Amino acid sequence: MRPLGITGSSICLSVVVSLFIAVAAFAFTDADRDRMDDDWEIAHGLDPTVKDGKGDPDHDRVKNRKEFKRGTDPQSEDTDGDGSDDQDERKFRTDPLNPDTDNDGIQDGDEDTDGDGTFDEDEDDSREQCINNDDDTDHDGLSDEDENDVGDDPLDADSDDDGIVDGNDDANQDGIADEDEDDGDNNHVDDLDKCEDIDEDADDGDVNQ
Repeated sequence: MRPLGITGSSICLSVVVSLFIAVAAFAFTDADRDRMDDDWEIAHGLDPTVKDGKGDPDHDRVKNRKEFKRGTDPQSEDTDGDGSDDQDERKFRTDPLNPDTDNDGIQDGDEDTDGDGTFDEDEDDSREQCINNDDDTDHDGLSDEDENDVGDDPLDADSDDDGIVDGNDDANQDGIADEDEDDGDNNHVDDLDKCEDIDEDADDGDVNQ
């Protein structure tokens, strides 16, 4: 075997330099010293010059620093869109980055992990703070976590293009609008949800708002 010559040394040096540049390009930078990478903060709508590791803009009870560590979105209470909030996924030991953790064809939010007859996504409905009300991305009155229960698209206010917004449709034809199925009073008017949903109640004539 010939000894490593100048050419070999140059190649080795080139590889080392390339690796150093690559590592430097992905180096962790933290201008405000809140233990979150600046690039990650910018990508997720946070200010890398403000120490906001303890903030919780999406009100999912997961602080920004933990969102960073877990790889979840600090601006979305339900990063993988399966109906189960990021914090609740931890409780049920499901993956907040995978909508179907056990690959059984059922989204995590629609699982009943503790076998009490209530979907995981609905376990916190009676106690969640109103500021943490479930998202309604398309503003059709039907929360994102409930859209898939009736086969609707959470990004389309009129999933079946029938001229009726999804919240006012009646998928199971029981005489109750889909948006009111979880109200508890079934009178189509006075919404007894713990947290009033402006989109849901806007067309109900709710006198209790």
